[in-house]
Amino acid sequence: MNKTVSLVIVVVILGALLLFFMKVKPAAAPVEPVPVATSTPVVTATSTPESIIKVTLPKDNAVISSPVSVEGTARGNWFFEGSAPVYVIDSRGLDLGEGHIQATGEWMTTDFVPFKGTITFRFPPRGSGTAGYLIFENDNPSGDPARKLTFKVPVTFK
Repeated sequence: MNKTVSLVIVVVILGALLLFFMKVKPAAAPVEPVPVATSTPVVTATSTPESIIKVTLPKDNAVISSPVSVEGTARGNWFFEGSAPVYVIDSRGLDLGEGHIQATGEWMTTDFVPFKGTITFRFPPRGSGTAGYLIFENDNPSGDPARKLTFKVPVTFK
């Protein structure tokens, strides 16, 4: 009987030690702070091939005011959940506003899908006649800079 009690005590102690060491996790590596993104996009290309996005409204060098309506077609993989961002900047890169385009057709395709949007922006500080851009950006939920695509439409502010 003494051997049985000793054996049970040893098994209980070993079980407790095993549970303790299974719950202890190694220390995680220190987490580096993530830089905070600004609303001004970093443009990685001045244009994308016409085979990916086609902006029909506004045309290049159009005179626009806020709000501006935008229309065109883009391949379905330009969107995420049927939406993609659009930024308004002046020629110096100052962020004037942003909004989204929305696919008006089935966007889960690699075919062209029509889109529409209305973008509101503030008047550029240098006044009427100031040049700028509408920057259409693919929605890139991965955050991978290599997958980021942009399309610039030059405009003049009224």
